[in-house]
Amino acid sequence: MSKFKVTGQDIGNHGHKAVFGSKPEDQFLIPMQVKFPTKRSTNMTQDEAPENLLDYYKLKINSSALSDKYNNKTILVGLCAEGGREMVQGSKKHLEDLPVIVSLASMAYHALNTNPKKKLITAHYAPVYGIPLSYFDFDARDAFEDRMQGSHSVTIETLGYECTVSINIEMDAVVPEDAIYVYDLERDWKGKLKESPVSKQDILIIGIGQLTTDCGYVSKMKFDDNRSFPIDFGAASTKDRFRYDFNTELSKKDNTAFRIVNRNHLDKIINNDFIIEELSHSIKTVFESYVEEDALNLVDDILNNVRMRKLAPHMVVGIGGGIQVYKNYIMNRLSEAGIDLKIDSQPEFATARALYKWGMSERSGFHEDASEGQANVSVEA
Repeated sequence: MSKFKVTGQDIGNHGHKAVFGSKPEDQFLIPMQVKFPTKRSTNMTQDEAPENLLDYYKLKINSSALSDKYNNKTILVGLCAEGGREMVQGSKKHLEDLPVIVSLASMAYHALNTNPKKKLITAHYAPVYGIPLSYFDFDARDAFEDRMQGSHSVTIETLGYECTVSINIEMDAVVPEDAIYVYDLERDWKGKLKESPVSKQDILIIGIGQLTTDCGYVSKMKFDDNRSFPIDFGAASTKDRFRYDFNTELSKKDNTAFRIVNRNHLDKIINNDFIIEELSHSIKTVFESYVEEDALNLVDDILNNVRMRKLAPHMVVGIGGGIQVYKNYIMNRLSEAGIDLKIDSQPEFATARALYKWGMSERSGFHEDASEGQANVSVEA
């Protein structure tokens, strides 16, 4: 059996986080969106091409894991696929095409990055996937593990250059998201136990994503399914509610900012990417009131579950890309309840990091451990 490169694959609703090692260049995010290229994107000139492949990622995947709609079709993935197919709230990720596409795209990108300018690459990976607590079960786990195992071919098409990456997967794994974060707390990058008191503690892990919030409870390093709980709410929920009110009510008010800002400007403002300060401040002040209201409601839901389930965590940790949106309000409300919330230094990559460390620990002896970050590959010039 070949040695496999472990990778943590956090399949988010809005972004796919992939971790292949401890170095920054081995950790990246690909927006969870795909679309078929238009004539305009196909005819892009060399001068128009971005420097980073992930900014214009065109590829073709040949895999039995994909439906006929996408299999062996040229597609755009990530940033350049804006306006294309995205994850739908409530969809079961293990049955969708998007997680397969973006996961294989991340592995192909990593293989090419570690072997630049090669035209044929064979790479062996052992991906560890996380799926939400809300529908994690053995059937979902087995279905996605079986779906991803085997060989997949990814042809990366850049301007004037083409590379085919043959990806072999034999030792993939699917585990519940967020609760897995304890592996980041107790393990180093080689999967070895580090000196940490968390092994004797009960830990509540609050993972706020864009569409859902998963609260995983771990007691003395064991996942407690009966005391873990999902909440059908995420950071995008606040933005969607604000957009709806903006379009139906707020934009009709006698307020210059609300009357002249169009929908595209609105998205940039609430994402802190708009430069007209007077307009931005006026709208962001109202948007912040939505953030506060939703944050406090979310914390109340969490505290009600903590009381109802009689939880007594020694530690409460916040992770996920959505935690930053509500950070201050959540910390203050939990503090009032006598709970000290610790937020991961890189919350968006926290789950992917933990998945990677799980793989390094549980797949010990099967993954390659020389030259961390390098995929086990064979190449042809």
